[in-house]
Amino acid sequence: MKAVGSGKTADRESSDSTSQKMYYLVFQDSPVQSLVNTKVPVDFEASSTVSVGRDPTNTIAFPDSDVSRHHAELSMVGARIMLKDLQSTNGTYTKEGSKFQQVNGSVPVKLKTIIKFGTSTIVQLVRETETLYEH
Repeated sequence: MKAVGSGKTADRESSDSTSQKMYYLVFQDSPVQSLVNTKVPVDFEASSTVSVGRDPTNTIAFPDSDVSRHHAELSMVGARIMLKDLQSTNGTYTKEGSKFQQVNGSVPVKLKTIIKFGTSTIVQLVRETETLYEH
């Protein structure tokens, strides 16, 4: 078990704790084809807010000219994940059924939600549980 210096209790104390799960954005489409099907970790333990955008200072940076330098944020608020558009030029969208809906302000997102940043970077929010193939 790793030591946590932030005063949190041990990882195994709460079965519904988000600390037992790792979230990822899986690229569904991108102007950079080599990114398609790759997973980028979204580490809410390191920071409750993960910044997304074209600028390399973001937690997750996309090489896409249609993504704003500081495009959006994913935040863990309690047990909910919130997606906030940072007044990006080309918008942030979530897929509802077969259509993309523009995000205005901050909206909750569920696992497996398809998110579009700008016009052509499309990712899916997924999670892996604590099972580390220890069997």
